[in-house]
Amino acid sequence: MRGLAMGQSGSIPERPTAGNRRNGPIDCFVPKVAIERTTKQKRAIRTAFETEGRPLSTNEAFEAAQGLVGGLGIATVYRSIKAMLDDGWLTPIDVPGKGVLYELSGKAHHHHFSCTTCHRVYELDGCVDNVIVPLPRGFKASGHDVTIFGRCATCATPPRPPAAKKSTIAKKATPRARSATKRR
Repeated sequence: MRGLAMGQSGSIPERPTAGNRRNGPIDCFVPKVAIERTTKQKRAIRTAFETEGRPLSTNEAFEAAQGLVGGLGIATVYRSIKAMLDDGWLTPIDVPGKGVLYELSGKAHHHHFSCTTCHRVYELDGCVDNVIVPLPRGFKASGHDVTIFGRCATCATPPRPPAAKKSTIAKKATPRARSATKRR
């Protein structure tokens, strides 16, 4: 049943759809327009992605942004990342064994390096143009995605052994040793 026109009593007008639109203005349905606010939390999350310069998980973005602004909650990070994806500012990437990570949009084709020690993911500049992989008969490749695994520079560098410290404390004589020395 269709609702009555504005001004007629007894019914609330229906939400307009393709099937029940009438000619002329419709006063009964006003969609809420989302107004995007740039908050200090959202700026901190953007700064975290820009500063880190590598793909981040939601938790990594949360930890990095939390150091920039107090009172930041994980739910705010999830909402902000979703808004940044919708705006085209972030791009999701799927790294095997990591789940979805997010990186800044608009970059040229590139690949990723995943450190097996610290579990961070880094961007690799460029691409090997002529990757030749034998495909089964009848298969046609339409693209590729490469993730290289290993240890990053920080994790691959062996830790320096601590420098040998010279003892600056002279050995103190024990009371017995002092009394034995005095007797002689």
